[in-house]
Formats: sequence, structure tokens, C-alpha cells
Amino acid sequence: MDMNEGQKTRVVDRQERIAEIRREIAAGTYETPARLEAAIDLFLEASLAPSRRIRGAKSSADAAGVEFLE
Repeated sequence: MDMNEGQKTRVVDRQERIAEIRREIAAGTYETPARLEAAIDLFLEASLAPSRRIRGAKSSADAAGVEFLE
């Protein structure tokens, strides 16, 4: 069964999207819903306690790769 032009375009678009996601994963810049939710939670926490500084991993915010320093 031959593909029509619309199907070929969708296949190419999908292949390009997969390649883009792979590049983002390799670069460490791919955002997942869990990471975004954790980042939003941290932002809100920081907004409520502006004297806290943020730095690299552990804690309940580990999905976002940050923790609060006292």
C-alpha cells in the first residue's frame, strides 16, 4: 500500500519530532510533565519564602533536580 503525500508528511514530521526529543534528552533539556510540575511547585514555594535560595538535588523536589538551602 502506497502512502499519499499527507501520510508521508506526517511520517517525516514524526521522525523530525523524535530526532528533536532525542537531541533534547541528550542535552538534558527535555522537559517532562513531572519535571515541569516540580519546577512550578518550587517556584511557588520560593515565591512564598523569598529568602530561600535554590541549589542542585535531593528533597521532594528531586524530580526537578533542585533543593532549597537554608
